[in-house]
Amino acid sequence: MATTTTTTFTSNAAPLGASILRTDEPTPLIKALLVTLPITSFLAIPFIQGSTPANLLALLALFPLTGLLLLPQQGYTELIRRLALWLGVIVALFLLSRLNHINGLVHGMDNLYNINARTALPYVPISNITQTLYLITGLVVFKLTATLYRVSWDRWILAGAWFLVLYGFIDWGAESFAGLNFDFLSNRSFKESEMFETPGSLRQHLPVMGWQMMRFKSVTGEASMYAITALPYLYLAVVRGRRALAALLVLSLLLTLSTVAYMGLIGMLGFLAFRIKRSLKPGHYLLLLLGLCLVVLLTFFNFEGLLNIIERIFINKLSGADESGAARGSYFRASINFWVDPSTSWMVQLFGVGFGTIRSTDLFSTLLINVGLLGCLLVAAWFAWVFSRAWVTGKRLGAAVFGTLFLLMLAAVPEFAYLPPWLLVGLLQSPGFKEST
Repeated sequence: MATTTTTTFTSNAAPLGASILRTDEPTPLIKALLVTLPITSFLAIPFIQGSTPANLLALLALFPLTGLLLLPQQGYTELIRRLALWLGVIVALFLLSRLNHINGLVHGMDNLYNINARTALPYVPISNITQTLYLITGLVVFKLTATLYRVSWDRWILAGAWFLVLYGFIDWGAESFAGLNFDFLSNRSFKESEMFETPGSLRQHLPVMGWQMMRFKSVTGEASMYAITALPYLYLAVVRGRRALAALLVLSLLLTLSTVAYMGLIGMLGFLAFRIKRSLKPGHYLLLLLGLCLVVLLTFFNFEGLLNIIERIFINKLSGADESGAARGSYFRASINFWVDPSTSWMVQLFGVGFGTIRSTDLFSTLLINVGLLGCLLVAAWFAWVFSRAWVTGKRLGAAVFGTLFLLMLAAVPEFAYLPPWLLVGLLQSPGFKEST
């Protein structure tokens, strides 16, 4: 009987890492990692930025002693093997960028935002180390998921999503209706406009038809970061048929009043509409009709308020007419002007000034300055590889969500350290993950 059971498991398991786990149930520490993935405004060590529970668990997976507690022996070995190439590329790009500093080729960066210019070693700013650690934690989540994922992981991933959205609604409701700050978990400092820091995550308010409403952000830094965090969970809720969770996530994304959230929803829902256009049932048309009636009623009762919301979220933000849009435009222009400046050496243009040195308000110009043209081409090649593999293996909605997220981050969100997008990439690369709607 035991032999038969073993044979059945091996034949049904995913090709990658089929013998890594002896049971489909994840280890306790992997469960903890999956549940805490969306939490980014709580620091386990309050005076160390980035020490979120998930980041610490991901880093612990790299060390032999703690890694073996997090993973079985074969799983730890497989993780290190799969990370080796990535770490080699990171080290190579960093060493090439050091040549630019050693040779005195880096100058004229006064208009760029240096994350932390203090040096830990000669020619090595502290930010190079901290930002690389954030990148490594993302790669760990990516590779762990791609290698070890089983369907039993869904329960723990979705538990994290439920916590994210329910905690967010409690905090949003208390603030928006009673003026109470219910966010007792957030203990990080959030830097606003490079001028001052606020305790906890950023609480932003916008007037909505005469009502000062807090933008939904839950346990993330602020509204647009919540959008990047929640969209991967919305994808999993949709493909696993968790309608209640999917509905709450959509509502929470609407309450962010974030251009990033709305563009992500438009991209995702547009793909879904295209895919199911031939299989719509009467109930679907009823929901569409109710949604249309709601929009008509809102327009009838407060047309000016609705127009102001559309103008603030889309027109002003995309045109750079508001403060946020103008800031994004100025940072982007400063980065591009630095890169195309005739005094900028071709070696700086090719290899950059070092990963994690500067930060812009979009991922594209941040990468262009930090890792140069070579690094940007490598990132583009990686994106094409992930997208094409997901598409040809039948994970087309996931490919659409990943493509939308990647483009939004390139244009408006420089944060690569949020872990749920790395989880999404891992799911798309895992042979054991299948889309089922």
